[in-house]
Amino acid sequence: MGDREGHGFRWVVPSVTIVLLAFALTLLATNILPARRNLVRMHEERERLSEEIRSLTELDARLALRARALRSDPMTQEAEFRRTFRSGRPGETVYQFEDADSEAPR
Repeated sequence: MGDREGHGFRWVVPSVTIVLLAFALTLLATNILPARRNLVRMHEERERLSEEIRSLTELDARLALRARALRSDPMTQEAEFRRTFRSGRPGETVYQFEDADSEAPR
């Protein structure tokens, strides 16, 4: 009877191990993997936004320089006036070219 009593619970340890393993896999599949995918998406979005911020910062600097030039530089003011109103100095011939987009069939 001594041998029979010791062998009666041999199935308990492997069964508990299998149950714990199944629980761990379920936890992994339902919580950790989706959280990891979400973390990767958030990292990609952060990188995209960082690049957009860098690009907009550069644009802001260029526009600030242009605004300063338009306020204080007479040559820039004249060039902008001539470009906007398609005008030239006396004796100059102004050529106007249409954009390629305006030539496209509608």
